[in-house]
Amino acid sequence: MKRSYFDPMAEIENEIRITLSSKINEIYGLELNPSEIKIEKPPRKELGDLAVPVGFLISERLGLTGKEKGQIIQEAPKRIATAIDSSKSVFKEIRPVGGFLNFFIDETKFAHFVLENVINIDEFYGMIDLGKGETVIVEHTSANPVHPLHIGTARNAILGDTLSRLLKWAGYNVRRHFYINDMGKQVAYLVYGYKKLKDLGIKGKSDHWLGVIYSCVNVLAKARTMINKVKEAKETLLHIIDEALEKLSRQTDLDDILVKLSSLKRKLQTFSTTDWREIFSSLKSLETQMGEISALAKEKEDTKNLENILLEIKEWLEIEFEVKSKWGEIYEELQKRTMGEDIEEEVSELMRKYEEGDVEISNLFKEVVEEAIRGFKDTLNLINITFDSFDWESQLVREGEVKKIIERLREVGWAKKEEDSEALYLDIRGAIRENEKVAKLFNLSREKVNQLLREGKIKELPPNLPLTRSDGTTLYTTRDISYSVYKFTRWGAKKVYNVIGVDQTLAQKQLKVALMLSGYEDFAENQIHVAYELVTLPGKKFSSRRGRYVTFDEVFEEVKVRAYEEIHKRWPEADKLEKKEAAEKIAVGAVRYALLEVSPTKKIVFQWERVLDFEKNSGPFLQYAYVRALNILKKAGVVDFKNANFGLLNREEERDLIMKIAEFPKKIRESIYFLRPDILVEYSIRLAQAFNKFYQKHRVLQAETEELKKARLALVKAYLITLGNTLDLLGIPKLEKM
Repeated sequence: MKRSYFDPMAEIENEIRITLSSKINEIYGLELNPSEIKIEKPPRKELGDLAVPVGFLISERLGLTGKEKGQIIQEAPKRIATAIDSSKSVFKEIRPVGGFLNFFIDETKFAHFVLENVINIDEFYGMIDLGKGETVIVEHTSANPVHPLHIGTARNAILGDTLSRLLKWAGYNVRRHFYINDMGKQVAYLVYGYKKLKDLGIKGKSDHWLGVIYSCVNVLAKARTMINKVKEAKETLLHIIDEALEKLSRQTDLDDILVKLSSLKRKLQTFSTTDWREIFSSLKSLETQMGEISALAKEKEDTKNLENILLEIKEWLEIEFEVKSKWGEIYEELQKRTMGEDIEEEVSELMRKYEEGDVEISNLFKEVVEEAIRGFKDTLNLINITFDSFDWESQLVREGEVKKIIERLREVGWAKKEEDSEALYLDIRGAIRENEKVAKLFNLSREKVNQLLREGKIKELPPNLPLTRSDGTTLYTTRDISYSVYKFTRWGAKKVYNVIGVDQTLAQKQLKVALMLSGYEDFAENQIHVAYELVTLPGKKFSSRRGRYVTFDEVFEEVKVRAYEEIHKRWPEADKLEKKEAAEKIAVGAVRYALLEVSPTKKIVFQWERVLDFEKNSGPFLQYAYVRALNILKKAGVVDFKNANFGLLNREEERDLIMKIAEFPKKIRESIYFLRPDILVEYSIRLAQAFNKFYQKHRVLQAETEELKKARLALVKAYLITLGNTLDLLGIPKLEKM
């Protein structure tokens, strides 16, 4: 009968636990749950394959101290080792070492146990039944539809997709969701610009075109604000000078300063060609002398504020120049078509009408966002990422779900009004004081909270969460609470994994608090933040508002070109189409590996020489290791592995490869438990390296005997199955040739 699931190391460890718990009860009268028995890996190979600190465990359970404790620690492993019959297990020796019981695996039995089952199970090897069909949701990517997906968003998408693959492989019913933020101010900026330029048509890829419009609108709006700030700055400068003149006029010993100040005022008011910034600099040069007069403290502070405004004006006008130099035609056209309009007011009006459900405006928003999502889908398809559902933020508002959550929080008394405003906020600081579970969520003990309150440091507690604006319109965070409830109730999810940047850690905790306070404690407990860090490209600074980003499409295009060059060097005889198809698959593997190999909570520096390294630790390296094994089996033809003598696989490299193959299901468990696909990536490299060592040292097709050849081909087959399944889970395409 074909096995459904096979986890070699788990089965062996389970056998150890059951056997030991039985013998401990039999000899010492202690009833232990097998799960309480800790299994370790010895520090050195000569000490065995697995070890259990059985002597320490028994002495602790018996409550012994002193000599009695030391005696049991040394004696227990010996007595238990004698009582175990290892002839029926995969162990050739069970040896007491100090307080430990060390287990030595019988290589022949183990090889038969592992290889026969792996070959029999084939493409299903590694599947584990953790989920038992429970529904879980992985929400990932969820990029703001105002700019193309960039390299950082790609990390989110690949991390979320790989986690989804792992959970599905582990027996969960996995749903992949994309949350469309279509109600934020950023989208309203985009819709405003799109409305003005719609007749021009979409140029090129839709999400890129919309990204340009968004950046242009954003910079234009800010540039106009800066022009107003220039006017205000000049008025402020004149006011500072007037105030200083009035206060200093009665002090005759400051005539020289008075003369200078009067001159600065005259220049500012009379000589239009004089640069007011130079006047400001001259005023600052008097600051030391003026600062000695306490009456001028306010003017000095005003001067400092003016300096900050000047820096802001300078920065944004430089950004405007940068945007004009990239997209001058679009920017100038937008500038012309919005002449005389207050962009900020127009954007606020669009937001209000959209939230109210104005039909014309709603259709416009939908048109824009759908174009952006269409572009996203095209990009994500490049790296084999799809979704089961695209959830619109506005739908939650339209269906009254957001209103329900606000009312619920008001009813339980945690949604409160701001002073002198109709705006609502979630009283998180109050909840921390009253609810230990909430305090614990922020790693705050009751003692620490009381200490901060006694010292009047309430502002050091985590901040409250705004729920609505003064005009009653909702905020993104409020809608996110409603969306969390929706994911659990609409789909019956047992767990929800939110793949969101590490910078959103506070917001995710606030979201959990909102769920707890509104009576959804179970949802709060089972909503998990899968945090990830930034991706950087050497020499690049990102800012979507300013149009400074490297899109994922551009990165992927570059990887494809470089992969093609490498393939051309290694496989010159292939035709152009073969090389092109191989390059695309290698590019997918290279990018997915590069964005998965590092623990999610660590930053990634995307370096080209590492991404496309065929020789070590990369996607192409794994793909090549797969092709190498595939070629061996192709040359061997059809082989019947029944009755293969696996006892012949007794060389160190063969034993190491078998052990690596056996670890596969365990690594899947660890990757899911720690929410770290990089654990599986690390395993895949170690597996490929173990195969390369075996391949380099031992002949397969030219083995000394046919019997050894058959055994080694079985080993290659089991390796190919394991690596192939690993690549599938990582989303790395398998190649036939390379």
